[in-house]
Amino acid sequence: ADNEAVDIQIAGNVLTARAPVEHTGVQMQIEVELADSGSEVQVRHRLTNKTIWPLRIAPWVLTMMAPGGVGVTTLPPRGTHPEVLAPTNPLIVFAFTNMSDPRWSWLEKYIVLRQDVNNSVPEKIGHFNPDTRGAYLLNGDLFVKKYQAEPGQEYPDMGASYETFTNERFLEIETLGALRTLQPDESSDHLEVWSLHKDVAVDEWTDAAIDRAIA
Repeated sequence: ADNEAVDIQIAGNVLTARAPVEHTGVQMQIEVELADSGSEVQVRHRLTNKTIWPLRIAPWVLTMMAPGGVGVTTLPPRGTHPEVLAPTNPLIVFAFTNMSDPRWSWLEKYIVLRQDVNNSVPEKIGHFNPDTRGAYLLNGDLFVKKYQAEPGQEYPDMGASYETFTNERFLEIETLGALRTLQPDESSDHLEVWSLHKDVAVDEWTDAAIDRAIA
């Protein structure tokens, strides 16, 4: 579906890429807005129902990262027992998820997944965080993307606002939007904020070291 040319419009700091209507009847659009200074970029993904009937769909945004780096995601704020007894977020595992795989580091505040070009076994997890955050560190360059999820809404894959996947070729940082029923010609927007940061180093994959690196 993405082998056809897209329409490109540029106005000031904003580039809009609009794809033809897919065979599914959905039209995709990506709007990229550069900040006036710094490396921040707002990326607005829009799905529009171009059919003649309602469609129940959700945005699923996969950002593909080059091999050899490390992906990090943030868990919701931690608490203590017995002060915080209620669960704070789901952790979604897939049939092929292996928590003992050495590419994972399960920390108190973060989940770390390393991309290994010599390991072709896929790994993936998902979770929900109202302040959804994903990052990828490669050769001192840190890519960060942020998304504000909506508590109380229905999300795909047992409630995931964030998923990460890797194999021997790449690592994916994925955000998911809430499921919505779109009427004909109705749209659903999904806003991410991207940024790049240089000269970032993590000497060990611990909560304290990651805190220092991203501060």
